Amino acid sequence: MTEKLENSITMGKAFLKTNMLEKASSCFGEALENKESLDVALFYLGVVSFKQAEYHKAVKMFKKLLEIRTNSIHAYNNLGLSLEQCNRRKEAMLVYNTGLEITPTSSLLLANRGILKYKMNDYEGSVQDLSKALKKRPGITFLYFYLANSCVKTDRVKEARDYLEEALNLQPDDVTVLNNLGYVSLELGFHDEARDYLKRAVRISGGKRSLYISLARLYAHRGKLEMCVLMVAKAFPGDHSKTGHHLEELSDFLAGCGREEEASYLNKRAADIAGGNSKFKRTS
Repeated sequence: MTEKLENSITMGKAFLKTNMLEKASSCFGEALENKESLDVALFYLGVVSFKQAEYHKAVKMFKKLLEIRTNSIHAYNNLGLSLEQCNRRKEAMLVYNTGLEITPTSSLLLANRGILKYKMNDYEGSVQDLSKALKKRPGITFLYFYLANSCVKTDRVKEARDYLEEALNLQPDDVTVLNNLGYVSLELGFHDEARDYLKRAVRISGGKRSLYISLARLYAHRGKLEMCVLMVAKAFPGDHSKTGHHLEELSDFLAGCGREEEASYLNKRAADIAGGNSKFKRTS
């Protein structure tokens, strides 16, 4: 490779690193004109296109790269991700499958195929792929999150809790992980732990709506109905209509559990609030 080509690629990588995408594209475009640097240029032009949200263009670049580098795991991986962004999930799955036929132990391909299986509702397959990926590359928080969600979908709530606790060890202030830990702890009957996780998430997030809704569900489970009402009101401050509607949903949940008296109480509170009467007790 000539010195001029090497300089173009080096400068392109530098521009890409600082998110100067147009300049990076120009540099890699120069390298595209020479056979010696064609594969490198195609790969980075694909990356630039992906970052620019030009996913169809990225697909073309990675497909061309695979014509000359048929065993490139990174090309298969990036092609799969680009196809997903084009909402071509079945094609993306075929790409990940092909890549894994070449390199069955690729943690990168296993991880992305596992996430795609989750999105396509193949939760059992997702558990298998993500478990393998994490054995090879432990410590990736978002993989634990997807794996835990897949476990919940396949009725492995205890396993889900274990994976979420591992994720929390890596990211102690991750609000999403804390919220999910609250959910699975509630499902397992650990109500005090669920409350602690959710309250901690509320403190960190500054009062995210979905967390107040999770706390409302917890208090409904525990029969602390005025606390349930308070949490829903905090989720929708000043909006009596949405507060009442969500309380009706929690009332239906309690009725489905055979807790008719509590369901009737929440339903009445929902009607009071939706009608503008928001004088509920503020208990601690």
